[in-house]
Amino acid sequence: MTSYKIRSKIQQVKEQRLTELDLSAKSLTEIPTEVFELAWLETLNLSYNKLTTVPEAITRLTNLSQLNLSHNKLTKLPNFFNQLTHLSHLNLGTNKLIYLQETTPRATNLAVVKLRVKKVVAVPKFITPLTNSLDLSGNLLSGIPTEVFDLEWIEKLDLSYNKLTTVPEAISRLTNLSQINLSHNKLTKLPKFLTRLTHLSVLNLASNQLKNVPEAITNLTHLSVLSLGGNKLTGLPEAITRLTNLSQLNLAANQLTSVPESLTDLTNLSQLDLSYNQLTSVPKTLKLLTNLSQLDLGNNQLLSVPEALTHLTNLSQLNLRSNQLTSVPEALTRLTNLSQLNLSLNQLTNLPETFNLLTTLSELNLSFNKLTSLPEALTRLTNLSELNLTFNQLTSLPEAINRMTSLSELNLTLNQLTSVPEAITRMTNLSVLDLRGNKLTSLPDAITRMINLSYLDLACNQLTIVPSTITRLTNLSQIYLGRNPLEDPPIEIAEQGIDAIREYFRHKQAGEDKPI
Repeated sequence: MTSYKIRSKIQQVKEQRLTELDLSAKSLTEIPTEVFELAWLETLNLSYNKLTTVPEAITRLTNLSQLNLSHNKLTKLPNFFNQLTHLSHLNLGTNKLIYLQETTPRATNLAVVKLRVKKVVAVPKFITPLTNSLDLSGNLLSGIPTEVFDLEWIEKLDLSYNKLTTVPEAISRLTNLSQINLSHNKLTKLPKFLTRLTHLSVLNLASNQLKNVPEAITNLTHLSVLSLGGNKLTGLPEAITRLTNLSQLNLAANQLTSVPESLTDLTNLSQLDLSYNQLTSVPKTLKLLTNLSQLDLGNNQLLSVPEALTHLTNLSQLNLRSNQLTSVPEALTRLTNLSQLNLSLNQLTNLPETFNLLTTLSELNLSFNKLTSLPEALTRLTNLSELNLTFNQLTSLPEAINRMTSLSELNLTLNQLTSVPEAITRMTNLSVLDLRGNKLTSLPDAITRMINLSYLDLACNQLTIVPSTITRLTNLSQIYLGRNPLEDPPIEIAEQGIDAIREYFRHKQAGEDKPI
């Protein structure tokens, strides 16, 4: 953004007395002086710039409650933050701060502080009992600064993306913690004293090196969210059944070969992620998790859709991608609350005729299967907005597909279509149509009916001509025609996009010898 545009944006805030100003990612090396005239400003975003200092003039913005200075080149903090008495959110992440020390000033209302520094010498004075959230993520810390354990009032602590191998017992002094994020570290085990944090409701231990979960963790009976994904777990303690308040459990990317029966006693679970394990089946008792709304079993080794799933009638999202499924049982269509269903990367050759019972489906992914045709029942899914049929073996589509009046995105990449089905051209609400990698030799003039089309991919086909009528698609902003033996328009023009194609046909219709 040019200097003129930046100043115009500031002027707009001034004239309309807006309370928010976003100057992020503008390559600023200093804050424009006009900003300091906006005394009523409440939110100021200066992230992703090249600031090396913050001038004292910022203290004129006495109404600031949120200030984002992350992703700049600040090497030290100014000593006048204490004058911004309304400041409640301060983001200083990803700068070049070397350390924080006691001389750092006090800003008494700060509730959320995000820091990324190389060394904490002492507790910054702007972290007061009113600061309930401290973010020290991404600092490459090998140990938690001892000063942190003096912040006994802290409720949320983010220590993710560091190099922690252990958690010291002193953390148990933070008895008010309700959320702690220890993900993306190098923890190999959890200390028992972590369970003294009895107010914890959210515990994130994802992407560490845990091989087991200590039974003591089951004493954290207030937990509602537990993330253990990306570890090396082969099982769970039976006592996990004590965590009766759990609503979200992430066990993705571990080494589970079976689903622990004990999980099925966690009847308050609404979200369960078991993807990227080595599951070949799930227990029948899974059907007891009647409150599940989201279930992810993708990237396992299931040979069939577990019967227990068909009883989970509150499911709204179900992911079964990348298994070894060869069919979909009719019983799955009992899940009438499903809005998102992913069956991609399996070996499906057909779909049940009762598929039309999934009337609330809005997103359906059937890509990378072995479908040669689609059942007419599929066309009755009138609420479907996204349908992905990439990499199947379709040679045609059912004529009634135009019944799917809510469909806005249709992906037919890498099939065996030799022509654009006429029924598709009657789908006037489609905005995205992908036909890349088929065997198309021509486009019908009726494609001009698709008045809402904004994205059209026809690359890697056998087209020699694009009809000039395509220029009537006034909403079309992206078209891809590469790797076709095009003659009209020439491929070098077609590859420049829709504007170049429109210009080409305008010149051609004007009778010019050399349309461009």
